[in-house]
Amino acid sequence: MKRLVPALLGTVLIVTGVVAGSWQLDRAAQKLAMQAKLDEGRGRAPIDIGASSANPREVEYQRARAHGTWLANRTVLIDNKVRGGIPGYYVVTPLRLDGSTTHLLVQRGWIAGIPDRREPEIRTPSGEVEVVGELRIPASRVFELSSAPPQGRVWQNLTLDRFREATGLSLQPVVMLQTSDADDGLERTWDRPDLGIDKHRGYALQWFGLAFATACAFAVYIYRGRKRMRER
Repeated sequence: MKRLVPALLGTVLIVTGVVAGSWQLDRAAQKLAMQAKLDEGRGRAPIDIGASSANPREVEYQRARAHGTWLANRTVLIDNKVRGGIPGYYVVTPLRLDGSTTHLLVQRGWIAGIPDRREPEIRTPSGEVEVVGELRIPASRVFELSSAPPQGRVWQNLTLDRFREATGLSLQPVVMLQTSDADDGLERTWDRPDLGIDKHRGYALQWFGLAFATACAFAVYIYRGRKRMRER
């Protein structure tokens, strides 16, 4: 019985390490395919986003073009966005798509905050505009200390459901990160998404290392046990 317990424990650790390591490698492969999709989407001509509801999984990371009119009075500022050590906001405005009542949420750019915490002035082009950018699937849930709905234009986080609830607008199920120029004073340099490929590979290495170390320790344990039996 004394020998059975270490054997079972060693087997469990080895199997766990191999299974978990393989799962992490599989996740890394999935993220690698997602990265390839992102890079491919950036190299394609922009697709047109209209009133018809887009399939989020099919258009994610694609370049897109939309025509419509800004709803400037529905602009929100996403707080605590730091660039170059300067705190500021992401400016998000719904675009009413031409010939429809459907809207596309557009993350138009970044603007620096004002030291006294007054809201910065946002310039929004009037009339019909063409906007080009990259499509993203926004987070469906966010962690916040308070569940109360946001008050005013400054929000800590943004989800489509929250914006839809606050405004009553019909929205496309994706958000556009604007890349086209506009005379609005906003900075539009978007970071490439970190999909965590190296993180998954690192975790896989740790799990496989655990399995290997356990196998080595188990082999030494068996060798010493047999050696003691021969010496009796």
